Amino acid sequence: MSQDERSSYESVEGMRTTSTETWGQMWLPLWPLASDDLLHGIYRTSRHNALGLRYIEANPQAMSNLLVVDIDHPDALMRAMWNRQAWQPNAVVENPSNGHAHAVWALSEPVTRTEYARRKPLAYAAAVTEGLRRATDGDAGYSGLITKNPTHDDWHTHWMGADLRSLDQLAHGL
Repeated sequence: MSQDERSSYESVEGMRTTSTETWGQMWLPLWPLASDDLLHGIYRTSRHNALGLRYIEANPQAMSNLLVVDIDHPDALMRAMWNRQAWQPNAVVENPSNGHAHAVWALSEPVTRTEYARRKPLAYAAAVTEGLRRATDGDAGYSGLITKNPTHDDWHTHWMGADLRSLDQLAHGL
């Protein structure tokens, strides 16, 4: 391996490690639902075990700090990135076989989803998620419960940055 190839490889590996660490900080569930095959069901497992599976629960039960949009188009990456400099997703997790992807935005302040949560922040988060879905022509039937695991080798993950955004910042871009 030449010196240029070695430094390119080390750069990619360093980016993957940094991105995995960033994901570990953004992704909050301790005992998430996870699965390798959705047809066989989803089950609670430890965080460590879930990171080895293809599909994982996006948010813990009590709060949402990730907004996820399912884009079922062969050009999903382009739809998630096109003209979105002010509100690019933190990651786009793409299926290499068909181009479909999940776009993920990390929030600076999680939205509480318990029975004690205030309704206005919940409604606002739902409205912002709907705006992101419409802007990317995402799947209206996607619930946001399970997402593609961005650290799994079956997916191509495009890391855009670790910037956390508020709902207001995302809404302003829409």
